[in-house]
Amino acid sequence: LDYTLTLPHYREPVKIEQGPDGLWRMGWLQADLRLAGTGEKLPESGESLAPMGSRRLGQLELLEHNAIRIRLASTWYFPSRSGQWASMAVRQIRWEYTIYADGRCVAQGVLNNAGGPEIEAVGIFTSTDAAFHGGSTGRKLIVSEFAGEVGRWRYLLAPPGEAGLLAADNYLHPAKLRPSIAAGSAWAPGDGDRDGFDESQGCYYLGARGGQCRFVLAPPAGGVLNPVFVVAGPFSAGVSVSIEGLAIRSVVRCANGSVLFRLEGVCSRPMAIEVSGRQGPSPAR
Repeated sequence: LDYTLTLPHYREPVKIEQGPDGLWRMGWLQADLRLAGTGEKLPESGESLAPMGSRRLGQLELLEHNAIRIRLASTWYFPSRSGQWASMAVRQIRWEYTIYADGRCVAQGVLNNAGGPEIEAVGIFTSTDAAFHGGSTGRKLIVSEFAGEVGRWRYLLAPPGEAGLLAADNYLHPAKLRPSIAAGSAWAPGDGDRDGFDESQGCYYLGARGGQCRFVLAPPAGGVLNPVFVVAGPFSAGVSVSIEGLAIRSVVRCANGSVLFRLEGVCSRPMAIEVSGRQGPSPAR
């Protein structure tokens, strides 16, 4: 029941495997997570989850699968007693991976240690160079003074080469959006900066108003590579997307009624984009 995922521009496939402890790990995409309790130091190497306890259970979910991207979630549960399993009351670490067709992978980790022993430091160590939300690049992110019970980290892993460097720069310094028709109150849950860029998924996010959304994409000085957009509707069938008056063919309508599309290549100048369609009913919850 293990899986293999092949990505473009990488020689080594991603082996998604469930370990002896029941936790699912994402091969070389999986960062080493090292936790240190009060008065302890982060280990020099490997994974260290000791402060979360010895009882462990894992769950792997396919969140999204289409021609533009795949989204997977791996949740690690740490029950405090036997028989306790997946619930919001159980301490957990949830990894979400958004993997794009050009080889980019955006990872989000959320640590919920509510009710557990205090964690003093957290270290995230990646196998390849990463662009961490907040401005740092490299192969590690260390939070030496972990405050509170919930922690969150987001980063981009990009293919090697010039395209990967541009993708990393775009993640740290995303393009600007200038909406003329949009729902002003629509923000992606993962958009911590409220700038229209969802750092948890590595895409731009807007909300339609009455089935319409018009905006200008203003790229940074070096351009923006293969930008991906999510426009929340909800839309029914028959949504059209155009850029500078030219139709975009590869448009995906997601299960929640939003629209997902990508612009190919490097956008180096401001470009007008329009999304139009019939507004549909809100999806059932």
